[in-house]
Amino acid sequence: MLPGIRTIIASDSRLYSEGLRQLLPPPRYEVVAIASAAVEAVREARAIRPNVMVIDSDMPDALSAAFHATEGAPSVYLLALSVPENDDSVISWAEAGVFSFVSRNSSTERFRAAIEVTARGDSSCPPNLTRRLVARVRESARRSGTSITPYASLTPREREIADLLRSGHSNKDIGRDLGIEVATVKSHVHSVLAKLQLRRRSEVAGAVTSTTRRTA
Repeated sequence: MLPGIRTIIASDSRLYSEGLRQLLPPPRYEVVAIASAAVEAVREARAIRPNVMVIDSDMPDALSAAFHATEGAPSVYLLALSVPENDDSVISWAEAGVFSFVSRNSSTERFRAAIEVTARGDSSCPPNLTRRLVARVRESARRSGTSITPYASLTPREREIADLLRSGHSNKDIGRDLGIEVATVKSHVHSVLAKLQLRRRSEVAGAVTSTTRRTA
């Protein structure tokens, strides 16, 4: 049996923390600690070295906890909950080392899929936040005189997904070929479409082909 995804939940709301714990049942997940303060979250992350730390952005000093947790335990991947959806906030959390973002209105399936993706070192982000992050990266590249293509912004796993979408694979087919859950595939597909600025999966083939030609 595969070991569970070792997870720390950091929130100053006990009711919220316990609710999240219930969404991560064993044996697939293992909630190894619940931290109610930023200092405690950093201490637990450094001591336990979990796969994922889930941080409630409403917790006092949550952003500082994210930064210091990754600084002291670089192998810990961070998932932030309910980050204010404005450019400065999103960039600040990304700069602090957060890999993934989940909104408070996300479904249980979406939350678990984000945990799975984050535990592998990939990012999971709602499409609207992904577009903002990509737009900021492009703006930064434009100002520095460099260039970046949408395809180049994809993670290695997202490029695998994009290539399979280009071949007409369904979510079920992709999950089978890559050995991942369909919910995880859906999360990746949303991210791919957002980064490539597409509305439909059928558009991926043309977008990837044209990008490849420009960079060849």
